[in-house]
Amino acid sequence: MRKIEGFPQKCGLGQPVASITQRQAALWNLQQLGLINPYASALEAVRAVVAVQAQDSVAAACAVAPRTAEEFKLQATLPPESGLVRMWTVRGTLHLVPTEEAGYHQAATVDEWFSRWGKFLDKYLPVPREQVRQELYPQIAAVLEDKPLSYQEIAAAAGLTDPYIRLLPHLMKDLCYMGLCVRGFRDGHRALYMRANYPQKEGLRTRDAQLWLLRRFVECYGPVTIADMVYWSGLRVPVVKELVQELASQVVVVSIAGQDSRALLLAEQLDALLSQKADEELPERYLPAFDVLLLGYRDKSRFLQERFVRRVFLSAGRVAPTVLLDGRVVGTWRRGEAGMEINWFEQ
Repeated sequence: MRKIEGFPQKCGLGQPVASITQRQAALWNLQQLGLINPYASALEAVRAVVAVQAQDSVAAACAVAPRTAEEFKLQATLPPESGLVRMWTVRGTLHLVPTEEAGYHQAATVDEWFSRWGKFLDKYLPVPREQVRQELYPQIAAVLEDKPLSYQEIAAAAGLTDPYIRLLPHLMKDLCYMGLCVRGFRDGHRALYMRANYPQKEGLRTRDAQLWLLRRFVECYGPVTIADMVYWSGLRVPVVKELVQELASQVVVVSIAGQDSRALLLAEQLDALLSQKADEELPERYLPAFDVLLLGYRDKSRFLQERFVRRVFLSAGRVAPTVLLDGRVVGTWRRGEAGMEINWFEQ
């Protein structure tokens, strides 16, 4: 395995093989992420961004829509023919992912969830969490075999009592990370859960699944830095550094003007990135809250000026809908009584 010089003992990633501008990087990213030439199907669009933030169902639909040429509507339960599932994955948040890749997401993130992100239940369960995992979770999963159920229906069918009824939303999140169920969208005012309907990756090591996840991220969002990988995946810094070392034979280092950190790109993509037309005409796009374009990068300067970051990334973890013009975020928008209201940034 080829080592990247000076890594991970030092912060550097070795000498870059090319120096590119932020516009070159942005053009490449916008093309890869379906914001210049949309993909033929919603499934292709979701696959191209690895995972679509789906905490909010409307925002998820709005994130897929500009990236595909087909009409895309979310249903309360995603039908098998959609090729998509809604599950918790990176950073402990809900995403839409391709059914065929869901098993990798589950294997890559389950250990992080129980050891790091999902400690809430440890404080409130009356018995050790591992006992609940072994005894109660299979019982809950079994009631989902026939049809999607709401919280109330799950509690009744599984015969739950307090405090398990009160903790059920958190218990169901555990079940999703364990690969026992997936989350549907709302049916009216009801959140729905279904038995996991994606191919399980039995025997897949956590390390190999995490390596797959980071390679997919580099493939779709590169050039990316170590900080970007940590920010997007939620994995620990030492884990990311070790995984990058394992990717060394597949990536090259590039420097991006205006960014201090060197970035990684799949070696097979370098020629295509460098051969792009700098005068590519970029369409105007209206991106939803929590769009993947900005959630993929710790340093937003490729698309958003530093002085405007707090106009997009708001308090309480909120991320505003944005207006993209010529590859740059130039404002935010919202739906008002008179239609779309745009808050342009002062240039």
